[in-house]
Amino acid sequence: MSAVVSILENYDLFYMRRICTYLFLFFLIVRTNAQDNSEIGLPTENTVGNHFFTESFSYPVFLNGETHSNFVLGYNFDKKFMAELQGFYDSYLMGDALKLSLRGKYYLKNNVYLFSGMEVESGFDKYSGKMIPARLYISNGMGYDFDKKMNFEAKHELQINKAGMGNYGMPNLFSLHGKYKF
Repeated sequence: MSAVVSILENYDLFYMRRICTYLFLFFLIVRTNAQDNSEIGLPTENTVGNHFFTESFSYPVFLNGETHSNFVLGYNFDKKFMAELQGFYDSYLMGDALKLSLRGKYYLKNNVYLFSGMEVESGFDKYSGKMIPARLYISNGMGYDFDKKMNFEAKHELQINKAGMGNYGMPNLFSLHGKYKF
């Protein structure tokens, strides 16, 4: 029995490393393309007139090995409605966390919008070498774009499955987000 558990633990570690490698390559491609979109024919600004847009951001690796990065892939269906795929990857001392979000965004006025969607969050505990079970969330909220470089969001996340919390995560979370693009 212990041999089976050992094989499964090694499989989880192999699987997590493979996922991290694919995500690293994906973030690298998105990050590289986000530097100058004009060279590859993508829109250079996130205006509602453009259909497809990308954004990405990453902090440098800190002295303790922590990294934090995110990306957004979006598509504007019309001037008021868009769909976004967001990804967040954080590496901490105790573990790694990955969150993917698929949401619809509807502009009520020029700068005010509502959003709703689904999120999945998973993690990897570095000390035990085990994956943290994925948590599924329903998210919704409201946001305001001050201009092209700054926005603010109020967001509510409600966990809909019974996965454990692990090191990162709460079953019912209200948060405020602000973003400023340099």
